[in-house]
Amino acid sequence: MTEKKAALLALLGRRRDKEALCLLEEDPALIDEEVITAALDHGCVRVIRFLRSRGAITMAGRAAREERRLSEANAKIAAFDREMAEIEKLLDL
Repeated sequence: MTEKKAALLALLGRRRDKEALCLLEEDPALIDEEVITAALDHGCVRVIRFLRSRGAITMAGRAAREERRLSEANAKIAAFDREMAEIEKLLDL
């Protein structure tokens, strides 16, 4: 990951909308699914408007983002279940 993209994702994560928008306007090549998802997840309205004006946010991409979020949630649940099973094993000694 490039420095600019890492900085952009960090700005989106902290909801620094204006700064993130400046980075995107300087370098539109940074736009990808990860950036779109971060902007949507963190409610960065200015960036979302910019992405919509560029045609980057689509309904087809929405299904993929929802599927990715669902699989991430399932992975977290599975990890939690494994940890609970380990704790139960230790308690049953």
